[in-house]
Amino acid sequence: MSGKPDKDASGDGRNDTASRPDGFPETYVPTPEEARARRRRNIAIAIAIGVFSVFFYAITIAKLGVGVIERPL
Repeated sequence: MSGKPDKDASGDGRNDTASRPDGFPETYVPTPEEARARRRRNIAIAIAIGVFSVFFYAITIAKLGVGVIERPL
């Protein structure tokens, strides 16, 4: 045993089935393509949430009417 993890069946060098000596599974490290895809997906979700929030804010103000902004507190 050379101390290096064996390559998995796909041959990409990641050993997804290996375990550490303490019994916990190896940490998954995404490929650069997976990391880019995850980042694009996260950005798309953030934009969607932002647009959705602005949409609800605008609808709420529209339903309350413009006078709600100008009323005395």
